[in-house]
Amino acid sequence: QTSTNRTARDGMGGICGLSYLDGVEFTNCKNSGKLERYRYLGTANINNSMSLGGILGQGASWYVGSADAREAKATASGVGFNTLITGCENAGEVILKARVASGNNGVNTNNNANRNLAVGGIVGAISGHSTEKTAQIKNCKNTGIASGASWSLDQYVVVLGGIAGIASYTDLSGNEVSGTVKSAEGSILGAGGGIVGVAVNGVNISGGKVTGDLSLLFENSKTKVTPRAGICLGIAMYTVTASSIKNVSIGPKSYEITNKTGGQLTNPTLSAENFTSHLYSTFGSATSILVADGNTWAN
Repeated sequence: QTSTNRTARDGMGGICGLSYLDGVEFTNCKNSGKLERYRYLGTANINNSMSLGGILGQGASWYVGSADAREAKATASGVGFNTLITGCENAGEVILKARVASGNNGVNTNNNANRNLAVGGIVGAISGHSTEKTAQIKNCKNTGIASGASWSLDQYVVVLGGIAGIASYTDLSGNEVSGTVKSAEGSILGAGGGIVGVAVNGVNISGGKVTGDLSLLFENSKTKVTPRAGICLGIAMYTVTASSIKNVSIGPKSYEITNKTGGQLTNPTLSAENFTSHLYSTFGSATSILVADGNTWAN
């Protein structure tokens, strides 16, 4: 950590915590151990973030924003890396617990990544340079557990993905999630997806399978909008470059989306007829340009 209100780089992974240069490759790596991290974000540290992954914690530059909001994702081209993760597997439990002070903004609504706590079965946070020079996650498997918990006075900031917690300018192909993506200890999430939790720019998911258990808990008054969840992608937000979900085999063992607001539960019963409407959620400009095509129902 650097001075107060700045966390330049903060990642923890089963193989590597931080990858911070071009040309880094992770090939056929495996993690079967348990990774657990507790993070307190007090009022003096509200701009801190944390990335936790079964293989890699963080493969992204800090967030390019205000001087006091340097975070574990990137939204502009030129600030990521062409990281390659291929043939890797996580069979362990990856869990991040956070106590967040009042004043944090959860999964923000102002194109800002600050305070996000990202958990992924393979990588917590990852970003490539651009659509021409992406990061890649290929033929990886998560058979373990990706979970997160946050306790806060007014906001919830943990984002979960079966493969990646947060991604930008990243191509994900042939990955399989047969493990579990879940809220831990009955806590509320900011976003959650079977493959990616939060997609920023140019996140393309192709092939692979989602056959695990998804159990995600939200509360409208805390996350600011309706539950940000999807079988493949929790939320695509602030996108200026199109993202896509194509040719994924869908058949989760369970898909439970619980909305605590007013005691109302939103646990959809999935079928071949309706699963496409539960693949992702969007926010802002992403709504009109995310492409989903060729996905199939496996059950």
